[in-house]
Amino acid sequence: MNHKSIFNTFLAWVLAINVLLSAMPITAAEGDTGLYPQGLPSGEIEDVEDVEEVTDETGSGGGDDDMAGESEPYAEDEPEPEFNLPDIQMAMMGIMPLASGGATIDMSDTAPPSSGTGWAYADDIYTVSNGANITVTGDSTGGRRIEGAAAATASITLNNVSMTLDQNFPAISLSAGASLTLTIEGTNTLTGGSSSQFSGQAAILAPQGTTLTINGQGSLTANGGPSSTGIGGGGGNTTRNGGNITITGGTIIANSGGNGGAGIGGGQGGTGGTIVIEGNAQVTAQGNGGAGIGSGSSSSGGNITINSGTVTAV
Repeated sequence: MNHKSIFNTFLAWVLAINVLLSAMPITAAEGDTGLYPQGLPSGEIEDVEDVEEVTDETGSGGGDDDMAGESEPYAEDEPEPEFNLPDIQMAMMGIMPLASGGATIDMSDTAPPSSGTGWAYADDIYTVSNGANITVTGDSTGGRRIEGAAAATASITLNNVSMTLDQNFPAISLSAGASLTLTIEGTNTLTGGSSSQFSGQAAILAPQGTTLTINGQGSLTANGGPSSTGIGGGGGNTTRNGGNITITGGTIIANSGGNGGAGIGGGQGGTGGTIVIEGNAQVTAQGNGGAGIGSGSSSSGGNITINSGTVTAV
């Protein structure tokens, strides 16, 4: 936890305690006449009948200016204030930002929370953890991106998302051993970044050793950077081979960024991996120096199965 979080937490608890104390009623002691909220003063009154005498002596009934600042008598018929937990919760929320962003990632948020349900955010990376089921919305340009954690099995719904990377990073990437189900809703565009006209990254990096399943009813356009795929392998030597990719739904357009990458499959010099297209998927894949669907330039095609759907590969 950083210093800002510690300070915010401390302030939140101070405010909560203040709200709690201010909400607590002052309870009259047994035998209290109402003139003394904390009970009758010892040694001055022996009987309740003496209250009038004490009242006159103290000046509370005589208008003494010295008593003008005394608190009002406790009214027995006035309802006691109640302790209200939501007041404290709202006060805490007002001073301390939510630690969790829930199960939705808003890519348009330039100052996102550090974590949410199934994900954490640091250094421009939303890391999706094992078992996560999240929804991604919004538009972003720059370095913010999404990464499936190593060996994680997770589900992501893209709902009207636009991501354009300005550095040599993929918009969405799968770390070693990760398995990701990507559901497409609305209209979505992902564009991988590049470091030069010859080197870039996939829009969705799903390299060898990972599993990617794409379904849904929406549309997705995946534009890779130079030497990379739209969907599959990247431009680096360690990520250029395509992984296990299955597309069962949605309208999918995958474009290589040039310099030897496939539309779907392997980056420059990378194998195509295992690719299955079925269901009602409508797929258009365009390579640039590599296959539309399959391997990148100077490599083998991989295992490609088309069971159903509509497929155009250029």
